[in-house]
Amino acid sequence: MGTRFKLLASTKTSQAVIVTDLISDVSTRYLSARRAADALGISNSTVKKKLNNKNTKAYKGRYVIKGVVEITRVNLC
Repeated sequence: MGTRFKLLASTKTSQAVIVTDLISDVSTRYLSARRAADALGISNSTVKKKLNNKNTKAYKGRYVIKGVVEITRVNLC
């Protein structure tokens, strides 16, 4: 059972999200789609659909939602 918990702990399930408000021209980074959805007052599934469909159209004509690609540094010996 210990190995399973280690695997779950090492697996990152959330994706960082950047939301840009086109009216105020402010971009905000959220640690997860759920946090972005809570801040915008919309459902988590709406944010996930925007991320998965690669839809670049602004949500409600105001918010551009993009996923953040995180680059991990790897040391090669």
